[in-house]
Amino acid sequence: KQASKNSGRYHVLGQFEQATGTQLPEDYCELLVPCNGGSLGGSLRFTASKPGGNAINVCINHIGRFREESYFSPEEARAVYQRYEVRIPTALIWIMDAPFGNAICLGTRGEHRRRVYFWDHENEPAPERWDGRVETAGNFVLLASTFVDFIGELAPTPNDAPFASLELRTKQICPDSAHPALMQLPKEEPQAC
Repeated sequence: KQASKNSGRYHVLGQFEQATGTQLPEDYCELLVPCNGGSLGGSLRFTASKPGGNAINVCINHIGRFREESYFSPEEARAVYQRYEVRIPTALIWIMDAPFGNAICLGTRGEHRRRVYFWDHENEPAPERWDGRVETAGNFVLLASTFVDFIGELAPTPNDAPFASLELRTKQICPDSAHPALMQLPKEEPQAC
């Protein structure tokens, strides 16, 4: 049963949008409302090409969620990365984490809206020399033009159980009904992260 636009989860998303002055992309909301985040424990990965031809492999540990507990919530991430010291530009929001303190961010404003980025915390610019923009940070990699494109490119990591187990884990974080994009993951031989 899919949540209606008047449900509590949509209300929480609306409160977040109002607090941040943004409008979350609909494709992101479509995943978050039935799933409301959870732990993937690195069982999924995204592979992208960086400028210069190098590949970037990003394993997904947690999908952010809007729940009562603040652990891995976009609200808490906003407080950590954007309130006191801007480490992630305000045109983006944290939506997932990757190993070793890195993050997956979603654009909510301007030319970055709907785009998905990898944030490498180890290559953050010096705060006193950075103007707070994505373009000048030097530690963001564009992963996908839309959230749906990003989800469509996720694949099982090599250490994960067979695909059927991944499907079960996906249903565990999406108990209401698994998001179609997650359920249509490619059934190819995974590559290492």
